[in-house]
Order: sequence, then structure tokens, then C-alpha cells
Amino acid sequence: MNPVQATYRLKSSEEIASLVKTGQSKVKYPIKVFYKANDQEGMRIAVVASKRLFKRAVDRNRIKRLLREAILLELKNNEDLRHLAHAHLDLLLIFVGKELPRLEQLKKSLAFILKHLSAA
Repeated sequence: MNPVQATYRLKSSEEIASLVKTGQSKVKYPIKVFYKANDQEGMRIAVVASKRLFKRAVDRNRIKRLLREAILLELKNNEDLRHLAHAHLDLLLIFVGKELPRLEQLKKSLAFILKHLSAA
């Protein structure tokens, strides 16, 4: 199961609004994560980069690609976090940094957040 595939993406604006309203959150700069249990078959992910901070669509798309890649690598390469790919969770990843990130920076932040999620 690849949680970054389009079939496992959280797309509905109503579900995303519900996630922000009723879900829990965790921040590890430059990423803020809202999470909540779901009744689906596995993890669903939505990724956001603000148009207010990044005017060019190219930059927003790059940030989203890097976030998806970072979460895929963390779930694939970290033995302790592999079970999260099958967890019944909805995740909303919001990039809150002001500059374009590097993949290593995102991987560190996501590792911290995912360890917190696996412990909870």
C-alpha cells in the first residue's frame, strides 16, 4: 500500500474541513499536521502549500511533491513507522515555512511527527 497514491489521497473539502475542525494537530517546523482516525481501509493524506506564502504555482507544486516524497520515504525506510501506512488515519500536511524546503529538512520534521503519531 502506497499512501501517497492518488487512491489514498484525501480530496473532499468537507472531509478536510472536518479534519481541521475536529482533528488533533502537531507542529514541527516547517510542517503542521492535522490528524484524525478514519473508517477507511488505510491512511489518507492531503498536502497543502499556501498561495499566500508562495505565489508561483511551480513553487507550491514542488513543495507538495517534496512532502509526498518525504512521507513515502519515511514510511518505507523506517521500520518503526511501517505500520502507519496501514493505520486508519486521515492526515493533512500543511507547509508553514516561508522558504522553499529541502527534502532532508522535510524528512526530519516528518519523522518526528510520525513517531509522535505511532506512539499515540
